[in-house]
Amino acid sequence: MKYRYSPQRDLIYKKLKESKKHLTAEEIHKLVKKNDPQIGLGTVYRNLGILADQGMVQKLTLTDKALYEADDRPHHHLICKHCGSIKNVYAPANFKCVKCLEFVRDFKVDQAYINAYGRCSKC
Repeated sequence: MKYRYSPQRDLIYKKLKESKKHLTAEEIHKLVKKNDPQIGLGTVYRNLGILADQGMVQKLTLTDKALYEADDRPHHHLICKHCGSIKNVYAPANFKCVKCLEFVRDFKVDQAYINAYGRCSKC
């Protein structure tokens, strides 16, 4: 679907990209309100959905919350179950975990997002 330009969407994307973090919609809302005090939380949610549809933002759904990031490079996530930290893992296109899916399911994988849960070295 094609969307027309929105200055609010542009600001949301810019702030998320600058943060270089995984943020909730509420955290993004706080960031953009500094530049546009009139922007509402509903506007942030709606535009994050559009940005995700366009492939500009990745939505990471955890058990209790959704996080968004604007890192468009193919990657996977290591998520610490103790402190909640998330680390991006950038893998080559022939990443073995993804390739094994093609063998097991006789299926050509174009994209895959792997979320691995465990405990980080700090915990």
